[in-house]
Amino acid sequence: MVNPFSSNAVIYAIGAPGGPIKVGMSRDPRLRAADLTTAPGISLLYSSAPILRADAYQVERIAHHLLASHRVQGEWFSASIEVIKAAIGNAITQYAETGKLPLAEKNKDMVSLGLTLPKGTLHAIDVWRGKQRPILNRSEAIRFVVSAAIDMNERRKAKAD
Repeated sequence: MVNPFSSNAVIYAIGAPGGPIKVGMSRDPRLRAADLTTAPGISLLYSSAPILRADAYQVERIAHHLLASHRVQGEWFSASIEVIKAAIGNAITQYAETGKLPLAEKNKDMVSLGLTLPKGTLHAIDVWRGKQRPILNRSEAIRFVVSAAIDMNERRKAKAD
């Protein structure tokens, strides 16, 4: 059983043979794999050694950057498990050596913010994102839904004019 108050996390790879592989960060990668098992054959393929959760966020971002040419969508990549393991290992090494993200990963068009949502809204987002293929992470799902709502509002305004 994983301690829910642990300050450690791992970088994981979850997927099915021959399918895209999700690279993410979690305190409990087996539970995370269980969350994603709506498709047959999806399982935990790899899990790094535990690292501090604050560092794991940065390592995950570096791994995603290193795997960018294999990106299918969001955190899902079309690459062999060997390539994924190597990218995660390289990301851990790079972060350990520099403590910094690669310059290309620092997206000046993005702003990080804390967000508080009613439980019902978060549940609705989780249900919706669970139906997407590949499954979006929460941040991607919220960005998508917000962008779609803004686009719909703009089209509504244009139609009214």
